[in-house]
Amino acid sequence: MNQGCLVESLYDYQSKPWFGVAMNQLFPPDWRLADEPVRVALRSLGNTLLGQADVPAGLRAAIQTTLAKLQ
Repeated sequence: MNQGCLVESLYDYQSKPWFGVAMNQLFPPDWRLADEPVRVALRSLGNTLLGQADVPAGLRAAIQTTLAKLQ
């Protein structure tokens, strides 16, 4: 899976491990608050990724968790 960093950013954002402890750290918005076309695209991409065999187990679980929130 060549797009690992992008996929992690969308489905498994990890601010502390990636950036350390910082004041005023930014966090991604709640995907459930996104416009419907964005949620549709996120669901579509997530389902496509889950159909690929090379997605690591931890990332697969994060994708599934995000998709469950979008239902």
